[in-house]
Amino acid sequence: MLLVLFHIGKERYAVDSGEVIEIVPLVQFRPIPRTPEYVAGLFLYRGQIVPVIDLCALAGHGPAKKLLSTRILLVRYPGPGGQQHILGLVAEQVTDTTRVDDEQLKPSGVTAKDAPYLGEILPDSEGMVQKIRIADLIPADAQNLLFQETQAQA
Repeated sequence: MLLVLFHIGKERYAVDSGEVIEIVPLVQFRPIPRTPEYVAGLFLYRGQIVPVIDLCALAGHGPAKKLLSTRILLVRYPGPGGQQHILGLVAEQVTDTTRVDDEQLKPSGVTAKDAPYLGEILPDSEGMVQKIRIADLIPADAQNLLFQETQAQA
């Protein structure tokens, strides 16, 4: 499996590249009033309005820094009823990938109730990389907020 690496604060994380549609430069977002801090806003991607989550803010580190290496990871997000959505993820230091075998990923041994998206750990020469589970990324109340219109059309 190929992992896309990025940072949240000083720690390294990854997502499975198979869930990534495209990686695009950081753009200006249209804010959504009265949403959680981690909801960065909306932007237009190839004619489709896409909600964006700031991974740094979601993890409690405040908004992502606007660095040259800060990117938007466009991922396939599995919504309720199996419906697929495009979701943007703002991530810092999106500069590398790594290929791993599934058996290299180890259970963390810790379950964070407020962070169910934290997955397996990849130990490497620089420390550890934690995999993010896209399907568990957004709390249910935010799912309803971000994907309400497409759910209503289904």
